[in-house]
Amino acid sequence: MTNPEELEAIDANEAREALELLVAEGKSLWKTHRDDFGEFLHWLRLSFIGLEPLPVYQEHFRLLCGNERRPAGERLSAAIHILESALKQMDDPNHVNLENPSFPYRRLIASLPD
Repeated sequence: MTNPEELEAIDANEAREALELLVAEGKSLWKTHRDDFGEFLHWLRLSFIGLEPLPVYQEHFRLLCGNERRPAGERLSAAIHILESALKQMDDPNHVNLENPSFPYRRLIASLPD
C-alpha cells in the first residue's frame, strides 16, 4: 500500500481544470449525446468525483443528480449548473479542500490531458 505522505499533492489548478473539462463534457452531452444513457451515467459519476474538493457542492450534486427518478435531462442540466457554480468557488480556500483526496479523485486528476 502506498504511504499517503509519498503521494503527490493536487493543486487548485488541477482541480479547476478537472471541473472545466467536466463542464465542457456535460455541455457536449447536452448537445449531442442526450440519449446515450451509459455515457450520461459515466459523466455523472466522474462529475460527482470531480466535486470532491468542494463537499457542499458534492452534496448538492448527490441530492439533485443522484435521484434516478428525475428525468435525465433535468439531472444533466442541474449537474452542469452545480459544476459551473463550483468553479466560481475554486479560489475560495473556505470552500475547497484538497487534503487527502480519494483514490478515484486522484485517478480523475491523473487522467487529465497534459
